[in-house]
Amino acid sequence: MTNCSCKISCTSVAAILSVIVGVVTALLTVTGTVTLAPVFTIVAAGIAVAYFLVLLLGALFGRLGCTICKRRALTAILVGLIGVLLTAVLLLAVGFAATSILGAVITGLLLAFLTLVFASTACYVSCAADCVD
Repeated sequence: MTNCSCKISCTSVAAILSVIVGVVTALLTVTGTVTLAPVFTIVAAGIAVAYFLVLLLGALFGRLGCTICKRRALTAILVGLIGVLLTAVLLLAVGFAATSILGAVITGLLLAFLTLVFASTACYVSCAADCVD
């Protein structure tokens, strides 16, 4: 059990949720229902950089991961942030057609990683609020 009061791991739920969001986004992108604006990609990269700075400051001035629950949530956040940055750079550097399969997969990955960041942050907050060290 990785959470204090739950039987299922919050980070596992976050990963499953992010996979679902990524697949749905890729399907909607390949059919042309959803198109990704470059501004959204820039905003997603900015969010990732801001998260990195907050995590860096938290690591320097406080104890971020003192329990297994917090450590797993932080690991998921970091994986999501690296994924957001890599896919955002790829989407900004290479021009894809609106309904290309590769562009849809990369767009799905971007939204999946961004969802992982937000859901894992919720897991971290839940762990910090519920757990007693």
